[in-house]
Amino acid sequence: MKYLIRSIGLALASAALILAGGCSSSDSIDAPAAPAAVTFSGTAATGAAFVGAVITVLDSRGVLVGTSQPVGADGAYTVTLDAGAVAPFVIIASRTSADGQVESMVSVAESTSVTTLNVTPVTTLIASLLSTSGDPLKLASEVAAGTAQVTAASVSATVAEIKTILAPVLAATGTSDANPLSTPFATNGAGYDRLLDSININIIPASSTSANIEIGIKTTGGSDTSQPPVIQFTSDATLASITTTNNITAGSVGGTTVTTANLVEAGTSVLITSFLQDLTNCYAVPFASRVSGASGTMTAVVGTASAVIAPECRNVFHNNDPATFLSNGGVVQRTANNTGAFASLFRSGATGVVFSQGSYEFTRGNGDLVIGYKSRDTSGGETYDTLVVRKGSDSKLRLIGNQYNHPGSVSAYHQLRNFITLNQSANNYYSSGYTVHVDNLQNGPNPKYDRVEVTTPNGNTVTIYPSSGASFLVFKKSGVPTSTNFIRLGAAFVDTSMTHSPSTVDSTSLFFASPQRTEAELAAIPAQGVWVYKYFLWGNTGATPDATQSYKTRNRALTIGELRLKGLATLVPEITASIAADANTSTGVIGLDANEPAYIQTDAGGNAWSVPVGVLPPTQVRIFGRYNSGANSFDDAVNFPSTSRKTVVQCSTASGGDTHCSTTVTGAYAAGVAVNGLHLWARDIDGREYANFYAMYKLTPAP
Repeated sequence: MKYLIRSIGLALASAALILAGGCSSSDSIDAPAAPAAVTFSGTAATGAAFVGAVITVLDSRGVLVGTSQPVGADGAYTVTLDAGAVAPFVIIASRTSADGQVESMVSVAESTSVTTLNVTPVTTLIASLLSTSGDPLKLASEVAAGTAQVTAASVSATVAEIKTILAPVLAATGTSDANPLSTPFATNGAGYDRLLDSININIIPASSTSANIEIGIKTTGGSDTSQPPVIQFTSDATLASITTTNNITAGSVGGTTVTTANLVEAGTSVLITSFLQDLTNCYAVPFASRVSGASGTMTAVVGTASAVIAPECRNVFHNNDPATFLSNGGVVQRTANNTGAFASLFRSGATGVVFSQGSYEFTRGNGDLVIGYKSRDTSGGETYDTLVVRKGSDSKLRLIGNQYNHPGSVSAYHQLRNFITLNQSANNYYSSGYTVHVDNLQNGPNPKYDRVEVTTPNGNTVTIYPSSGASFLVFKKSGVPTSTNFIRLGAAFVDTSMTHSPSTVDSTSLFFASPQRTEAELAAIPAQGVWVYKYFLWGNTGATPDATQSYKTRNRALTIGELRLKGLATLVPEITASIAADANTSTGVIGLDANEPAYIQTDAGGNAWSVPVGVLPPTQVRIFGRYNSGANSFDDAVNFPSTSRKTVVQCSTASGGDTHCSTTVTGAYAAGVAVNGLHLWARDIDGREYANFYAMYKLTPAP
């Protein structure tokens, strides 16, 4: 499984803990000191090995007393404690991606007599329940401050509590007798490792005293619209309330029976690792040998699935044929516009991409597996995504795609909306919800779709429509297309003294759910919620869709309280001040120079945004605006490496009737185009999306 805590950054956490050293009531003259030879060893894994993570050990004083070598492919680690280390201990396994995202897991040891010590999502859950804040990454500082206790009694009681909560899955995987902290296991997809593959743990700090926790049970055998069972509670909840509220019995959760037969097949994590190695081997093949038509100094070719000639590449697809792959309407190819599924196969620059960190996400109704992965190119750039694979008669996993003919996706989405023109910053607000995304495709002179009706996990239906200039289908309000596909389920002002809804002051073209969801209702939305899309092609105004597709979210949207704890990248003051000074004094919008792209940088060409330490860096800027005297909307975006701090947005037309781009300069804007919004966008390892949105328009209060 994938471990889903969002860390503030191990470097910051460790620094704070070290500064706390010597201030703890635990640091007493008769506290037992560890001899120099004390060693912890065990397995760090989420199901798959936690490859690349470094294990650090902090003692009862918050002092760093041990550091391991990076965890290898088997998940094993060993760390020897410094002389004088004082029990109890908090163990943190942490790894950092290329863009600075930090994944962390936590474990505990109450004494120096411990020899085997695992670090997994389950041990992190134990640390969360031992923590007074519910945040496992704060446990070490809480122990150092004397506000949390890690003793033999508290650890034993918490382990027993966790085993009661997980009882149905433990029984189904034959691991009821295992101690999650100390029972040895291998990362082979069997036994306790199968248990880890079968659950999905989210621990999200929500306040200074509590975290929201969800344990998803990855049962198989249902339809694509089946909702997996979940266990939801807060870190300060009692065991009795947890088992009662979630209807946990010895063999079921929420009325769903959990058996060996309806959990992920044993050994699946090994198959995923093998598949990702096969995919890596494909991209290791030289460009000229990978696809036909590549020769000499060529850096890319246009081609279809038949152009993929390397056996190492053909063999990673179902039936050894790239033509069998279909995902959201995309097939294996590279067009002249560099579009197509696995278009990177047709580019020399993709040679050497490495695929790793595989995770089992869920099983589709037809038995295909959805798996997560990380890819890393030769320049160090990393991305995280999912793939659909099918198990062949030889038991190997190969690419198949979701076999859907139409584009679609749904993501947990979060936004901080900053009003930087017309002195409206007092109305800045947070919002949380989901984006329902379908590309705004053309079919000749007309849009491809009349509309797409989307049924949410709670049974409500929303509808999105084509709009000239928009790259994706959008909601309508009073029959008029908006510029958004974001369902704002919850929203609150940055100023906590303002208790009315932001929808009352920002009411024109955004989509707020009515009624707005409470914090408890947002937290109760399951991580793997099912969304059903009904596609109506252009001209189909009836009630029968032309196609139906379903999607599952990878994680739920954060509550507003959880979102307030997140840091975001910000535009530098010079940029926001310049926008405020240049904005139209009546409307707040910013005009773009005709026959120029949009330069997102300072006047001197300097950085446009800053990224504080521990904050997720943006990888996209999107600008939103109006053209045709304000009658039509548009959006244009540019993606870039996480190390970038400035960019240029090129104009791109979305339909035949879209006239916001220059007719004389490619990538430039036409005269009269105005920008009313810009966002700095990022996606985390777990699929959640975040945008710091800078609004440039006059607020319209609700009547």
